[in-house]
Amino acid sequence: MTLNPRDMDGFMPLLSTSDIKTKMIIGNNLLTYLGDLNNSIECQDIGLFIDNVIPWLNNGNAKIVQNGLEILTQIADRMGHDFKPYISSIIQPTIDRLGDSKDLTREKARLVLLKILEKGSMIPQSLLDRIHPTFIHKNAKLREESLLLLTTILAEHGADSLSLSSVIPSIVKLLSDPNEKVRETAVNTVVNIYRHVGERFRNDLQRNHNLPSAKWQLLVEKFDQIRAEGDLFPHANAMDGEL
Repeated sequence: MTLNPRDMDGFMPLLSTSDIKTKMIIGNNLLTYLGDLNNSIECQDIGLFIDNVIPWLNNGNAKIVQNGLEILTQIADRMGHDFKPYISSIIQPTIDRLGDSKDLTREKARLVLLKILEKGSMIPQSLLDRIHPTFIHKNAKLREESLLLLTTILAEHGADSLSLSSVIPSIVKLLSDPNEKVRETAVNTVVNIYRHVGERFRNDLQRNHNLPSAKWQLLVEKFDQIRAEGDLFPHANAMDGEL
């Protein structure tokens, strides 16, 4: 059986192979295939194809996991909005990989999630709803990465695409997280939210969240600096009312 088929149906039976070296070759060949826009991604059952890629994300070999994530990114990119029916299958395994010990694996997991947003097969609020539980996950790296992902979503899609009020309490708690990196990332996330939302976010924090005085003072200084330097986004200045 060839390890470099000419179509997606040819790759389908190869995806479940357990031999690591063979799986590596198949993954690399499939990525090359998907990367050529002249190659069709049509097959008898694309849903089953995707289902057979998902186990790659839980493989014990980091390169296999990374290839699996990259394959999903490529398929999502090629399918565009038509990828939407398959998000329910891939979303949680992908989010789980945000907590992986390997930097490259976490990066490739982020790229899958950002690609499905870019292609419009998932809206930013839906992704925020899915990552919200990770803010209290026992894995510190997953907590940190989810905050970083939120910051990226804000940068690429804006605060108007999100209802932030539901996640603010969780983010505030992370300001006092036992893990230093998580605390630092939480501070940066809060500052970025302020940059997008403006004074109503400051007011919400002051009224509705019992922040330690030292932490609040740190945030106030950062907020004031952003305001003084004109680093608020224009739409933040125009926003009024509740968060």
